[in-house]
Amino acid sequence: MLGEFHERNELSAVYNADFRPFKAPVPFLLMRPAVISDWKFFLGDEDWAGIWARRFRQSAVHALADELRRINWPQVRC
Repeated sequence: MLGEFHERNELSAVYNADFRPFKAPVPFLLMRPAVISDWKFFLGDEDWAGIWARRFRQSAVHALADELRRINWPQVRC
């Protein structure tokens, strides 16, 4: 994962639209390995979402299901 931080970066935090965690007085890049909870950063890009899903396989399905349960998504019983 790459994160860009600089004075003009107006991107907001995932869960708080008023928080701007990517603003910084000096420009820098943050690099770290991707983790299973990064799925939310890839929702807008089908290619990256597919790479994430292939990387985490069955665990990816469980991570998304857990998140949907937390937001009170209607559960369907088969």
